[in-house]
Amino acid sequence: MHGIPNASTAFTQGWQLTLVIISLMPVLAIAGVLITFITGKLQARMTSAYGDANSISTQALANVRTVYAFNAEQEVLDSYGSKLDYPVKVSVPSHSCTYAPKFTHFLFTTNLHRLACCSL
Repeated sequence: MHGIPNASTAFTQGWQLTLVIISLMPVLAIAGVLITFITGKLQARMTSAYGDANSISTQALANVRTVYAFNAEQEVLDSYGSKLDYPVKVSVPSHSCTYAPKFTHFLFTTNLHRLACCSL
């Protein structure tokens, strides 16, 4: 609702700066979409992996007498630990994949005035 009046005011007050900012908007939009997409995929993977680990612990606690009777405590712990290895393995590269779009977004939003002033 406020976009058109703000854009018209920006063009009348400093049209060169406005053109530079508008030309960089697709880069910011792409970075925002990448951040959202990568974070969503990461969250889905992590939720699935923690759900698997949770089901093992829930079954072990519900059947604690059976686990104790068969001396399967270590086996349950190993199974639970192996299910938790996957989220750790996935989270480290996935977080580093989100750094590039976040850095691009940060770079353009914090240094936009410098880019605009240099191009005038």
